[in-house]
Amino acid sequence: MQAAAPIESAASDPWDRLRTVFDRYAAAGRTATFWRRDDDVTAQSPALDRLLELAAGGPITLAAIPQDLDPAAAARLDETPGVTLAPHGWAHANHAPAGEKKAEYGAHRPLDAMLAEIAGGWARLQALAPAAAPRLHRDDRGVWTWPEPVHHGSRCALYSSCGM
Repeated sequence: MQAAAPIESAASDPWDRLRTVFDRYAAAGRTATFWRRDDDVTAQSPALDRLLELAAGGPITLAAIPQDLDPAAAARLDETPGVTLAPHGWAHANHAPAGEKKAEYGAHRPLDAMLAEIAGGWARLQALAPAAAPRLHRDDRGVWTWPEPVHHGSRCALYSSCGM
């Protein structure tokens, strides 16, 4: 098999480079698969509206900040076909010591506090958007809270955030 020619230089338009990749996929008889996701959802916005419009009812995962998620935005997302909400931390707050990489969840925090926030985040998403937030279950020791996988055809979406 012959290697594909390199895509234009970094100075070219990124959309042109993406179109080139799509053209190569099509020429090879392949189909590109996308995972659409938005981080840090807290409220309705023109950008979120546009993303949902582009998704056109197809599956999309929105990583919401549970502490700050606006109930009106959550209700809209709950009614939007194809939307899955996943917690993006609890408050998207940096708890790392000065000089370290930003992190909401890391070795610098007590495990019990982090687990409580994670469980609280899932509970808040489920309370605000029960159709869009995956159901919860616990491991056999009740130590960690995990979402059930959300199936989109033959694919499974599961999202967890430990950094910022």
